[in-house]
Amino acid sequence: MKILPLFCLPLALAASLFGETPAPAHPAQPAADTVQEPVYPFPILSLKASRADGTTVKLGWQPDPRNTNLDHYEILRDFQPIAEVGPDATSYTDTAAPLSESSYLILPVNTFGHKAARPGLYFRFGVRPDRVEAAEDGFLDRVLESPYVTGLDLFLFWNELEPEQGEYNFDTLETVMELADKYHKQVKLTIYPSQLGTFAPWQEEQMTILLEEPKPGQVKLDGTPLTPRKRLYPLDPAFREAWQDFLMTFADRYAGDPRISSIDLEGPSGFSTHMRTPSTEAGLERWESLGFTKDAWREAWIEDGMLFMDLWPDTPVSLNCGLDPHLGAAFLASIYEPLYAEYGNRLMLRNEAVNGQDWYVDPGPGNPWYAYREYMREVSQRAGVGYEMWKFSWSPEGLDTGANGPMDRALQAALTDGGTWVHIWPQDFRSGYEPLYREFAGKFGVATVPLKTYVAGDEYAGVDLGSGEGGSAAGPVQAKIDTRQPVRAVPPYLLGFNQNWLWGEATVIDPETHEISPGFLKVMEGLPIPLARMSGSASQHYHWKRMLGDPAQRTPYELLPGRKPLMQVFGPLEWADAMLRVNPDIAFTWSINLLEESPEENAELVQLFTAGADNEWGRQRIEYGLKEPLKVAIWELGNEMDWIKEPWSAEQYVEHCRKVIAAIRAVNPDAKFAAQSATAPWSPRHNATPGGWAQFHRTVLKELGDEIDYITIHPYYHGMKPAALAPYLDTIRDDIVKIIGSPRIKVYISEHARWPPAPKDPAKNRFANDHLTHGLSGCLATAEFLNLMVTRPEVTAAAYHNLLGGPWKVYAVDAETGEYYATGVKPTFQLLHDAYNGTAVTCQLSGEQTGIDDPELTLTATAVLNAEGSLRLFFNNRNPDQSRLVKVELDQPYELTAVQTVTAPAMDAYNTARAQPVQLSAEDVEPSGQAFTQALVPAKTAILYRLRPLTTKQ
Repeated sequence: MKILPLFCLPLALAASLFGETPAPAHPAQPAADTVQEPVYPFPILSLKASRADGTTVKLGWQPDPRNTNLDHYEILRDFQPIAEVGPDATSYTDTAAPLSESSYLILPVNTFGHKAARPGLYFRFGVRPDRVEAAEDGFLDRVLESPYVTGLDLFLFWNELEPEQGEYNFDTLETVMELADKYHKQVKLTIYPSQLGTFAPWQEEQMTILLEEPKPGQVKLDGTPLTPRKRLYPLDPAFREAWQDFLMTFADRYAGDPRISSIDLEGPSGFSTHMRTPSTEAGLERWESLGFTKDAWREAWIEDGMLFMDLWPDTPVSLNCGLDPHLGAAFLASIYEPLYAEYGNRLMLRNEAVNGQDWYVDPGPGNPWYAYREYMREVSQRAGVGYEMWKFSWSPEGLDTGANGPMDRALQAALTDGGTWVHIWPQDFRSGYEPLYREFAGKFGVATVPLKTYVAGDEYAGVDLGSGEGGSAAGPVQAKIDTRQPVRAVPPYLLGFNQNWLWGEATVIDPETHEISPGFLKVMEGLPIPLARMSGSASQHYHWKRMLGDPAQRTPYELLPGRKPLMQVFGPLEWADAMLRVNPDIAFTWSINLLEESPEENAELVQLFTAGADNEWGRQRIEYGLKEPLKVAIWELGNEMDWIKEPWSAEQYVEHCRKVIAAIRAVNPDAKFAAQSATAPWSPRHNATPGGWAQFHRTVLKELGDEIDYITIHPYYHGMKPAALAPYLDTIRDDIVKIIGSPRIKVYISEHARWPPAPKDPAKNRFANDHLTHGLSGCLATAEFLNLMVTRPEVTAAAYHNLLGGPWKVYAVDAETGEYYATGVKPTFQLLHDAYNGTAVTCQLSGEQTGIDDPELTLTATAVLNAEGSLRLFFNNRNPDQSRLVKVELDQPYELTAVQTVTAPAMDAYNTARAQPVQLSAEDVEPSGQAFTQALVPAKTAILYRLRPLTTKQ
């Protein structure tokens, strides 16, 4: 059934009952002697919070000049009090902030002991047994654990709380209130006398009337026809007495309960619980015949208001004025002002439904809504006002722009009218729209700071990895670029990728045909992969000889101890074949199995990859179909051998490596080797060893320095910030020169990616945030990391972890449809491939959030000159909110020819089979003949400007 909004009623209907239609004029201002000193302080909506470093969060706010007689401010973190500061304070530093995402509130407390009602976003929830039972799937927990949610707006039903006259049932209400209290959230209460003609038998027998017949064709929500509408009759003495008895019983139980933020004053309406008129002329005539006049209704509302205020002497009460502009703002004022004169700003005002349509957001003086909203704004200057969202809904494409208008516009309208809290329906709570809630929670006084530590596996146990999210404000930037000062040719192997035996097989090889999957080849199309590495802990348990020959004859075995045995049809030759189909010129890295294979077996694997037809192993490769030797760029000596179940010491590792190197050089003298450094140098476990984390790679360099070409390291970031990672790379670089005598040995970053942020309660779902690694925030973190690696000459190879491993995913397969789709990592690397094609030249940035040591680093840049003399100027802006204007100073004039970007609507957006918000876009620019002097770098965007010298003849 579609219920028409009441503003659509003909004005004549309201006039027939209430006299002349009120003119849309502003109601009279309250007399000066009725404006009281505030009984309750006004909440602080100007709070700002930023993480200074580690566990330190700085808060700042502006005092509200309306607040008088202040005693102190109470500081709340995650909705729990943590400190008090004096009434003149405007800042506070929390030095014990948790590393997880947190929220802060500042509540003024006056000398009367009254505390400001908590502002923010409250989620609307009907307290009915069936709804509470349905919420046991964890939905309410997900809502309440959100740092952007202040609490719940609970609406209750009299007939369910008092099913038999004088017998009460508060069990369901208690269940929900206890859940809110578990998360330190408060509740607002609304008690409906009735809803949709639903009554307890005793109510229906004593106090209902037949108000109006249903309109032709009207049906209930379940599709059944509407029956004649019975309503509670507000002026019936039986109703008045029973309703007031119930309210007194309810207040005896809950008045003063610290879990309750406020209670709504529900007035004497038999049509609904709000200040509305019936929707038909017959209904209006029926009211009139029963004596339901405007004066009688006003008197009943004031009587109920006094009852609520007296029953709840220590709790803010909000007058729920509802939606009926035909009554006019003057009628609302005639009820509110006498109550305000008696009780002051403990009486708040609430608008039942705010939306984003033009008629609501900007009604204009000729609209009956104009005076109504003007009055709401006036009341907001002396008392709290709140709003309830109309039932909004979301579509996959974004905010609903249908009957209710866009939600962000409605939220802004509530702010414009002086709102301090908003009620939002739970069905509108979607994780994909958290940026909207975060933005408006901040405007309504709930300031949040992002995650500060990511924990997944004991490599990062006890380590502060940093939040990775930038600051919220930043100014202009200077970029000075000198194409005459080359840094180095950007190594092509910097954009390599990892694969892993544990995850690759099912998506690369068709399990039935044992052929390479067309879906894999399709999703990898267009992704430049210069270097492919087979990686991970499984590499130290993978026996390549068992994976040759007919796949149907292979037997399952454990790739990791304790794991279920897997049927491996993804052998070394299938892997090489698949990657060569992606890029015929690809080079390979193989992590040699040091743990379970002998040096002789390692040498035979080298022959399988590189020998000719005169070698038995080479012949097997050729017979498979790979006639040419594989280009193996690096033989990696094991994988994280100091982090296995029984960790190897540096000496033990060197002893094994020396034997393997000798065996391989005997068959391939030109083989290049990479030896590992400490797996997790940032871990307390490493720093507790003699000599600290650096002892491992120093021993390797001293013992194997003449035999190896690379030192590997596995940094993960955001998680850890670049400033925190740099010292480890600096130490390895400097130790190479000190011990070897030259920078000949390079650094191979054989694993890197964004580390997944841990959920607040890892026991619930430790994979809850995995999508962020390959969503926009993870992609921009990776681009930032590689931007910084471009300018480090010691780093000549890197491998993103992983094509389809763990949470990182360059591609994925939809579990329901089997459809292959690319995550945001693919377009990011496509953009990076274009950005880094050439020789990096000097590019110096200056300005806020541009220095590697800046804890709020969000903007990085590279400038790369290609062989044709064109310049690629690449900026990566991780600031989620602020675009950056960059003034560009070049040593010679260039003009813009093309722009490419990777971005998405929100930082936490990520691709699925159904929607791909993280996309690469490209646009050619008509040459202007004008020198390129500034770049606008949008928020949350990687952007590549292609430039060419103005002196080049076209």
